[in-house]
Amino acid sequence: MATKKNLKGIRGWLILLGIYIGVKAIRSLNSFLILFIGFIKGSISIENNLLILMSYIELVYNFVIMLAMIYIAYLFFQESKRFPKWFIGIHILIPIFYIIDVSIVQTILQKSLFKVEDLLLTILPCIWIPYLLLSKRVKTTFIN
Repeated sequence: MATKKNLKGIRGWLILLGIYIGVKAIRSLNSFLILFIGFIKGSISIENNLLILMSYIELVYNFVIMLAMIYIAYLFFQESKRFPKWFIGIHILIPIFYIIDVSIVQTILQKSLFKVEDLLLTILPCIWIPYLLLSKRVKTTFIN
């Protein structure tokens, strides 16, 4: 059995979690920049006022998620005790917002927008959340 000292620090499975967090932060930055640049250049042309409103809401949402993912990465690498709660909270809210967002836009456009690959993105958090709640390494690195 490993001692508490051997379990402290970003090692083992936490290295994979760190890679996931880094990639997720970069992807959220990329998503925001693509949407933001599209708005600035005017390449996003929308005729429906409700869709214009939804586009602005998505822009703000992407900005908030980008900031949250960067903050989560910061908490992770600082080994902050706030990291597990932030990670779990954000990864519960993202799929909820996605389902609400797609449902509203589907209602406006009258066509299906659900993509299986988008919902598959929730699988990794379903693995990491129980790990954060149950792992001794997580408890010694972030909680204690």
